[in-house]
Amino acid sequence: MTATSIQIIRGGKAFLTFLLMLIICISCGRGSGESTPFSPDVVRQTANGSGFIGGVSTVCSEDVVVYEDDWLYVASGPAGIEIFDVSDKSNPFLVNTISSSYAHRVYIYEDHLFLCDGPGGVRVYSLANPSSPTLTFSEDTEWASSAAFHNNMLFLGDYFAGYRMYDITDPGHPSWIKNIEVSRVRDLTFYEETLVVSDAAFGLATYFFFSDTDPACTYCDGTEAANWEDIVAHDGFAIVARNDEATRLQVIYIDDLLRIGLAVERYPARFIDGLTKHEDVLIAACGEDGVLLFDMTNLPFIEQFERIDTDGYSRRAKVFGNYLYTADMDSVFIYDAALLGGGS
Repeated sequence: MTATSIQIIRGGKAFLTFLLMLIICISCGRGSGESTPFSPDVVRQTANGSGFIGGVSTVCSEDVVVYEDDWLYVASGPAGIEIFDVSDKSNPFLVNTISSSYAHRVYIYEDHLFLCDGPGGVRVYSLANPSSPTLTFSEDTEWASSAAFHNNMLFLGDYFAGYRMYDITDPGHPSWIKNIEVSRVRDLTFYEETLVVSDAAFGLATYFFFSDTDPACTYCDGTEAANWEDIVAHDGFAIVARNDEATRLQVIYIDDLLRIGLAVERYPARFIDGLTKHEDVLIAACGEDGVLLFDMTNLPFIEQFERIDTDGYSRRAKVFGNYLYTADMDSVFIYDAALLGGGS
């Protein structure tokens, strides 16, 4: 490859990064720019649906994670990480903010908070003091988009640069192992010993590990259909959100790596922003359509049994303990997880 070709590729990545940041920042303009607790009465009027408990306003909530049931960490885009005391779920309040480039996804592993900071790379914080996490590691990457944890390893989705592998035997100080080049990693997860990757522009890819540090690509979809989004793996299937020619959920058989293929498609919403799961329940954050809950006990068929109208724009929803938390751009809402009972 010539020097000119390399410069063109780098220039193209830089332009795509700028475009991605522009789109995200415009969408975050919905937020109030303040991080003050809601009045519970106001929240109850706006967050429609049964089971509502409490909520807070945020700058631009993209993702949430909860530690020891009392501490809520919100990836709040350009505002960084917003930290809330949620010991009283009906009256949470802001206690701290950590600045970053663009807080996109947050995870907790072994008493450490892992931040996918978009163009700011990956950051790790000790939670020895949950209200004031201490930075223990940071590394610049192309665009940290997602993460998966398996066998003391961190697999960091780095969007334009594929995914990066780290040894996290010492979680506060990850040790880089290698990069695996893929087109554009949007999300990744594990099914047993297979890494399952949602590649925004290329489709589904799977990697089997002959050793902890030796992944081999066993399947590449190669459809080159844009906007593959979040992915979860459950009971022999991968469920992926797609927002290309038509927004849909695809249930893909992956239990036998020699027979991977589409099983079922559903068209439940105008746009699907985030997918997570809790036990046998698929949780789909669907923008203005709120949060949709699906029963996965009879895969490949998924049956919707609940819709939560979160009033705003739902980006991601997760269950921690007995509560469902929804990242709703300018708010985070808390619901009784008994809502998920329809999937058991």
